[in-house]
Amino acid sequence: MSLRGRFSKGSDKATSDDSSNKLKSTIVELDCAIKAAVGDIWNHNGPLDDLQKEYEEARKKLKLLRDSIEEYHLSGRELHDLKQVSEIESSAKQFREQLLNTTSLLRNAYMEKKTSLEEKNRDSLFGTDQGDELRRRRTAEASRENVARTANDLTESLLSITRVINDNVNRSGEALNTLVKSSSTIRKTDEELKDQSGVIKTGHRLLTKYSRRECTDKFLIFLALALFFSTVLYILKKRLWLHNSHQVDAPGS
Repeated sequence: MSLRGRFSKGSDKATSDDSSNKLKSTIVELDCAIKAAVGDIWNHNGPLDDLQKEYEEARKKLKLLRDSIEEYHLSGRELHDLKQVSEIESSAKQFREQLLNTTSLLRNAYMEKKTSLEEKNRDSLFGTDQGDELRRRRTAEASRENVARTANDLTESLLSITRVINDNVNRSGEALNTLVKSSSTIRKTDEELKDQSGVIKTGHRLLTKYSRRECTDKFLIFLALALFFSTVLYILKKRLWLHNSHQVDAPGS
């Protein structure tokens, strides 16, 4: 693989890791926000309309959480490292299980609080002491359950955040190592280019030298040919002159 190919692959890997980490952080933040909304629903004592609005807002966040989990799972397909792909699939599975649990908590909190507020409104209309006592008992039970569920959910959220931070630290270390290797590759490439530039300059000087030598050789060859033909012509002329001289002298003898 070429130096440019190795650098491009390292850069793409770092980019994919950064995208996966951002999605993972988004998932944890949305999960914590929804659990906080569940706590608000449990503590809601206002009108049913306001409770309905809180529930709808929480459902919107739930949809965002579901979409983020799917996007996080799909981001694993862009990676080439089988270990990272396996880690993303395992994390996506855990996120889906948490999503089901959070969805159940939200639905149960809404239904129980809605029922409690409806009974409260109904009891307030009739004004019975028995209804007030029943309402207080149910509110106390719901509060105890709410405290237990909230503590459990917060523990799970903190564990998830800890895992995310740990993964981010590990991936940041890997990204740093990749950048260091890429920087070393760039330096080596720069040195190789400088060496190649020196070789090209040397080759240019040699070609210029040989070009000049070629002109000189052509000129010398031309002179040699001119001398050769001059010599041949001189010899031929000399022989023809001697031959004519013998023919002139022959009749006189």
